[in-house]
Amino acid sequence: MPYLTLLQRSRALQLPSTLEGIRSNPYTNYTERDLVQIFRKAGFVKIHMEFHMDVKAGPPMPWSTFIDIAPRPGTPALREIFGQHFSTSDILLFEKGMRNAVEEGTLTHETRDFYLTAEKRAAT
Repeated sequence: MPYLTLLQRSRALQLPSTLEGIRSNPYTNYTERDLVQIFRKAGFVKIHMEFHMDVKAGPPMPWSTFIDIAPRPGTPALREIFGQHFSTSDILLFEKGMRNAVEEGTLTHETRDFYLTAEKRAAT
């Protein structure tokens, strides 16, 4: 399980992993209900929201490319995490656990998207 420990460490460095961190991060400090409330307070009506979640394999790519891609704006790419937080043996173990899936295009990932439509209430 050492690989899974390293995977968790890398993810915790890319997204907040504490309640305080979640509450202070603009990517994680709101819910879908908060979005609806924001639109309601701004005077929108007939609000409709859809949530889509997809789990699929990513395209095959070279390992050197994969480790330079940040998963979202403001988060470090794996190469940066390796350089600052992982030992050489950690990096080798992490790469051994993930590289083939990246290069073969079998590494799965999730995307979550919210689609919100609304009408603006007419000014009176």
